Amino acid sequence: MANRKIDKDPTASPARPASVLRSSLKQVACTELGAHWDVVDVVLHATDMPRVKVKVGSESAMLFSEPLAQACAALRDALAAGQIAGQVRVTPVLLSSCAAFAPLA
Repeated sequence: MANRKIDKDPTASPARPASVLRSSLKQVACTELGAHWDVVDVVLHATDMPRVKVKVGSESAMLFSEPLAQACAALRDALAAGQIAGQVRVTPVLLSSCAAFAPLA
């Protein structure tokens, strides 16, 4: 993925940190899966759940982007291997091996 196109969520704004978080995580997923922006949906968890620390914006993007990239990489590899059903095991890999964190060419 030498030539990655960074798409932007037109609804994201600093005044709407949840939309910034959705855009950040969606970009990680799209990059890792090699999927177009329009085919990936991001659904955040319910904020009324007990004992869940709710975060938004750049702190959440920082905390959740690495595990999301690893999960998407595992899903991408499983699909490439022909797996179309069942669970996918996520084996931690070096962050540098995730497409979402690879240096831009």
